[in-house]
Amino acid sequence: MSQDPQCLRPTKSPLVLLLLLVLPTGNILQYPDQTQKVKITAVDYPTKVFALQPFEVVVFLHSFQAGGYIRVSFNSGAVSIANATTGLLLALGGSDTSVSIPFQLPYASQKPYEFVLLAFWDAMLGGETLEDTCPIAIQSVIITLRITGVSPSQPVMSDSPFNVTFTIENNGTDVAYDASAQLTDRAGFGVLQNGTVNVGDIAPNQSKNVTFTIVSNAYDVVPQERRLTLTVSFFDWTESAHSQTATLSVYLQVSWSTIRLWTPVGITVLVILIATILIALRRIRSFRVGPDGVTVRR
Repeated sequence: MSQDPQCLRPTKSPLVLLLLLVLPTGNILQYPDQTQKVKITAVDYPTKVFALQPFEVVVFLHSFQAGGYIRVSFNSGAVSIANATTGLLLALGGSDTSVSIPFQLPYASQKPYEFVLLAFWDAMLGGETLEDTCPIAIQSVIITLRITGVSPSQPVMSDSPFNVTFTIENNGTDVAYDASAQLTDRAGFGVLQNGTVNVGDIAPNQSKNVTFTIVSNAYDVVPQERRLTLTVSFFDWTESAHSQTATLSVYLQVSWSTIRLWTPVGITVLVILIATILIALRRIRSFRVGPDGVTVRR
């Protein structure tokens, strides 16, 4: 989750040299010797975070002098975007301390964001000087799955199997680990196989298909539209669990050829039909035509 870059010495990178020329430091950066006043000993920070996820950069420092403060500037290029300052340091032999800088990255990026930590010594009487630097890189990621389903080309018949296929695509910038797909709502249908499919890791811009063989039963005798729900579960790089869902519409059509009178379903359907006919006939017989030609209830 975090790393310790062990910034034991300032980095003589072009960016650092540019900062030394631009910033009003008041003196030339001194490398570890008796004249250096502040040293960045370590930095604790996440190398990868979700976009807009708050995090902290913890900077561990050692002062070689007393009677001042240490200010740490969190820079993007030559622009300071955050600061943190220690309390007044009074230990004559030097002291170890740390500061925390809260931050969040605005949006996901394919490449890590590059920053530079600048440690300044702010003497109570002598002004502020740049004493140490440390570059860090943090990647902002997002993991978003796009789930699309393909409905059967023909209406589903009762008491018959059919296939549905879902495509799972990773539109994010990081891997979705150990993904699995499960039909969490089968809309009353049965499944001829395991309702959960192990998808595995899905890399960015990669897509995988999962197919389920589903069967309607003989009791499905009412034409209607049903919705299947697929839930895809996965883990991020920190082993935290995530899930996304998608629905797929399936239209059910009655297959009268599957209804047999000697089965419980056939008997049920026959009873319903007979009862419906008898009720209709009774309603018809309850009316008569009067002398004036108007239909009235008996």
